[in-house]
Amino acid sequence: MVINVHVAQSLSDDNRTLTIRIIGHFNYKIAKEFHASYSNTFTSNLDYLIDLRLTKHVDSSALGMPICMYKALPCDSTVSIINCSLRVKKILSCSGLSKIFDIS
Repeated sequence: MVINVHVAQSLSDDNRTLTIRIIGHFNYKIAKEFHASYSNTFTSNLDYLIDLRLTKHVDSSALGMPICMYKALPCDSTVSIINCSLRVKKILSCSGLSKIFDIS
């Protein structure tokens, strides 16, 4: 049996950082999975990392998902987008997301 996982999450040992890993394509097809990965974690003092190390492609629909996430989180939470390829980092920066998120 083959199980396709597009979004994986893990909570740090100190329970302060939730890492959401996007595996493969970051597009509209994973919107529900992406939303589910953080929607039950709305607590104060929790920081979020969107890890794109295993992401092969980002399309325009993916650009809105972190914004929706950011708007839904408590105001004391931070969201960073990490492990971007140079190509993905350029797309995110050109879209203006670098004004909202720390992108590395």
